[in-house]
Amino acid sequence: MRLADVLNGDSPHRLYEKFILEYYRKHWSWLHPAAREIDHGMGDSAPDFLPRMLTDVTLANGDKCLIIDAKCYGTILGTHYDKEILSPANLNQIFSYVMHAANAFDGEVSGMLLYAKAEDAELESESWLELGHTYHVRTLDLNQDFAGIAAQLDAIAELLG
Repeated sequence: MRLADVLNGDSPHRLYEKFILEYYRKHWSWLHPAAREIDHGMGDSAPDFLPRMLTDVTLANGDKCLIIDAKCYGTILGTHYDKEILSPANLNQIFSYVMHAANAFDGEVSGMLLYAKAEDAELESESWLELGHTYHVRTLDLNQDFAGIAAQLDAIAELLG
């Protein structure tokens, strides 16, 4: 029986987020892994209806910061006018995290959407530069032994130098 069949609702997603965060806490503690809240930059004038910007995982090494937004869905790419695209909501979320974090961090801030690899996923790793920040989309293949999963997570941490 698959774990996702046993868990319901948001549970697989939360488990995925926590697994990634705890992996970095145990194996990459010097990168100060944490789920951090990012300030909207409006002080006390921020309206109450704005959602909190709470990252799944933030890693920092000196003047480099990587914000990871973990996604655990059945599909990675959707379709829009017969073209495969990433979720605009997911892209907007990581973009907002990076742009707001850059205001408070004295250094390079990058963002990553880290999807649990779906069985039919062809997308594995892409990166691009947008408005002075690097963005990544990666898939984490959980259908392998732990050494393989660890190697993929280690490669992500190594982006911080």
